[in-house]
Amino acid sequence: MASDRNNQRHQLESLLDGIVESILDAPEEEIDDDLKALGEDPEKAAMESRRLALEAVAQHRTQRREQARQQYEDEQQTFEGQAYDLPETPRARLALLVAAVHGRPHLSGMLTVEHRDLRGLPDEDVVGYLRQLAELGVLDEL
Repeated sequence: MASDRNNQRHQLESLLDGIVESILDAPEEEIDDDLKALGEDPEKAAMESRRLALEAVAQHRTQRREQARQQYEDEQQTFEGQAYDLPETPRARLALLVAAVHGRPHLSGMLTVEHRDLRGLPDEDVVGYLRQLAELGVLDEL
């Protein structure tokens, strides 16, 4: 049954491709004459075609952006739902973060300039950084 639908879809796509090719290959005057014979204004038809094409492009971009946003949110939920074995106290978590960043200057780039020395860093930020490092496997090395 699915094979029949795929075959029908392929036939329809081939037919539409053929129609598009014949339109693209046809002289402009012939298309104008056909439109006039149908009672259509060629200029208005061209403007409507452009409008529809621009709408389709905008809709496609919006759809891709929405899909990317949804994928990001799904990954964020998965990340936030992960359980990590982090120390119980804020002081111990900060010590673990200091140990992870110490000797790895490239990791300090994940911190804002304000918190590069790791002083005054709120515990929720420490937890966030530790979760990211755990996800990257950095904490496994400690």
